[in-house]
Amino acid sequence: MNEKTNSSGHKSLYSMGVSWFVSYCYYDKIDRTHKNWEKYPERVSSYTRTAHYHRFWLEKVSGMNPKNLNKNEIGLTGDEVIKMAEALLQTDL
Repeated sequence: MNEKTNSSGHKSLYSMGVSWFVSYCYYDKIDRTHKNWEKYPERVSSYTRTAHYHRFWLEKVSGMNPKNLNKNEIGLTGDEVIKMAEALLQTDL
């Protein structure tokens, strides 16, 4: 990874999983009934530790190819992940 990538926390994001990050953020900020993230609860500490990157990451996720986001193990489609990221960007993270 190059310096720019490391400085924007991408290593932490990809270790959590992009779809997992959006799923947990959606649960945390918008809908406490959303539970897809629960398959990997051990990732919550990484989420908490990286709060200063969340808005930046959500902006990047909203522009991603949904086909790449379909490759997750928490049962969300890429389109669902992008819609949740866009909804989160409308909040006061």
